[in-house]
Amino acid sequence: TRKALDHLASVTLVEPDRCHYADMPVHSFLTRDDELFAAAQWARTSSTDAGARVGIVLLDMATDRNRLEYFLRQEFDCLDARYNDLPVNFATGMPLASTPLFRDALTALEWEVRPLSRPQWLSLTRSPYLAFKDDSLMIPGLIQAQFRSGSHEISLESTLHIAARENVSSEVTGILRSIRSSRIQMGVKNLDDWAEVIRERLALWGWPGRQGLDSIEYQQFQRLDASLDALVSLSAVLPHQSYESALGLWRDCLAATVFQPKTPHDSIQVLGPLEAIGGQFDALWVCGAQQGVLPARPRVEPFLPPTIQKSLGMADIDEGALTEEGSTLLQVWLAGSREAIASFHSTDQGLLQHASALLSGKVYSSTTSWFPPARWTGQLQLERAPEDESLRLETPETSGGTSLIRDQAACPFRAFARHRLNLPSLQPTLMGISASERGAILHEALFRLWRQIESSDKLSALLSADEQDLVEAAVSDAMQHTESACEARGYSLRERAGSACWQLEQQVCVDLLRQWLRRERERSASFRVVEMEQNQTLRVEGLSLTLRPDRIDEFEDGRRAVIDYKTRAPSRTRWLGERPQEPQLPLYSLLDSSIQGIAYAELSATDPVQFVALGEDLGLLKGDGKSLEQQTRGIAATWPELVAQWEASLQRLAVEFIAGAATVTPQPGACDYCDLASLCRINELSISADPEALGDPA
Repeated sequence: TRKALDHLASVTLVEPDRCHYADMPVHSFLTRDDELFAAAQWARTSSTDAGARVGIVLLDMATDRNRLEYFLRQEFDCLDARYNDLPVNFATGMPLASTPLFRDALTALEWEVRPLSRPQWLSLTRSPYLAFKDDSLMIPGLIQAQFRSGSHEISLESTLHIAARENVSSEVTGILRSIRSSRIQMGVKNLDDWAEVIRERLALWGWPGRQGLDSIEYQQFQRLDASLDALVSLSAVLPHQSYESALGLWRDCLAATVFQPKTPHDSIQVLGPLEAIGGQFDALWVCGAQQGVLPARPRVEPFLPPTIQKSLGMADIDEGALTEEGSTLLQVWLAGSREAIASFHSTDQGLLQHASALLSGKVYSSTTSWFPPARWTGQLQLERAPEDESLRLETPETSGGTSLIRDQAACPFRAFARHRLNLPSLQPTLMGISASERGAILHEALFRLWRQIESSDKLSALLSADEQDLVEAAVSDAMQHTESACEARGYSLRERAGSACWQLEQQVCVDLLRQWLRRERERSASFRVVEMEQNQTLRVEGLSLTLRPDRIDEFEDGRRAVIDYKTRAPSRTRWLGERPQEPQLPLYSLLDSSIQGIAYAELSATDPVQFVALGEDLGLLKGDGKSLEQQTRGIAATWPELVAQWEASLQRLAVEFIAGAATVTPQPGACDYCDLASLCRINELSISADPEALGDPA
């Protein structure tokens, strides 16, 4: 570059002032977020003096800019109403395609040509710039129904199907119908025609969504015409394009446009390494000064042989030149600052990091943590409120299922959230058929099987060929029944799983049921099935619980046993104790005094099928001659004694729920598969130094 300039003109090189940086203090932080948060705190403190010039140099501007901006807004309380009052100027802008206004517009338009991921779709439903905001009452139900499918991608058609079922006259339903009906008119067009289509589509979505755009949003919105003009200008070289290609080209035009909001002169400057050259600051912080960043790692151009790059003296491949460049930058930055510090984070994506070898000053280990924000603590210190009493149920009687008692036993707060606040779990993304869906298929197939077999005598008399036909028919009908139930909820299980997986699952279920019938034949006591999947009501204190036992068998002596099907059965110890972790079968035992045993029927695809039972002389297990006292490890000697203990424990749990007990006191393992951590804040409480915090009311 210097040779080219010397050839073209007379160039005078002005050397900037330099200052030795040997004593420059270095601060070490655990994570990148901790480092950026500390820099934001420092910037706020340093800018309190009137006229102070404060600078932050981001050595990795592309990675750190957005996160630092968030922390700065948090420190200056400019996240909400005062969003435009941030006293910070960023030397580099961001691509227009990355701004929320155009990001959401692009996502909405691209949804027509490809499904969206769950995060993208959720971002769309929360966007203040689109029509989703006008159907806020419908959106929670739409999200829950859409996630119930378990699909990791969400198509426009599936959302339209669910939206029409939720509210056929809603604005979102009308927009999606208009988009679908006009797709056939798309085809191939010139880019100037596509520019008009984009305008029409944005208007259909109600973009930009509100009249009162703030200053920054309005500046972004004013770039719309210029971006579409840039798209149309490509017509000379790209005359005929599909809608998908036109959207891709428009995205490229927006990405090539750097947006830098117009702001007044501010006291805090956030700069890249080169922008900071020649700047004059009262205080300067250099972020991300670790090995591999300062100096930068040698970078080999992929399309040129390294030997040629070395012979041409290309700077990016010369480690010595990069080291000299890094040293020069440090000297120049320090010369323009009255006070300067550097920092680095010691871990990055699980890998240990070290300070730059150019920094020889003393390293200070800092323990600043960005969470929880200090302003939270400040607000709490200003609040004075009496401790609220538990929120008792307003109605003396409440309905529910066995999950209510199970949740109360596992964690009172979970029961409060699930059954008082009615907060459902969102289905995670699934591939193929999940364990719970397989369980539903097996439940239905077993129901159909035993409706025909009825007893151990008929099972023994069943021929192998007839059994095979019965099992195959039961599984086929059960899978069709499950598919119909899924379609009624707005998605196709068969489509999500795929035809190959669907057929494989059918064969797996057939094999499992054949194994299970062999296991049933091994039972030493004759039985007949007297009940299957029948709703029954059990009153526990003020709770009216609806119970639905999978199956109740009756023995020749009149005793009965409740059997519950599981694809993975818990240990029998989870039925015992003051707070039974699996209270479903203990609750069933309270239905009828003739019930003298309970059992899980475990139909696992990976382990041998088996019974997990509790009770004497049930004939379910080989060598099940152990006394009840041995089975319960001394907790109860007789079945009536065990039932009485269960009744007392379950009544206590019911009384807790009715009284509104909602403490965050989970039992061991209760949090492993719980998705309420963002509500109960169990992880934040665990981090706190107060060991009693876990017992505080939620």
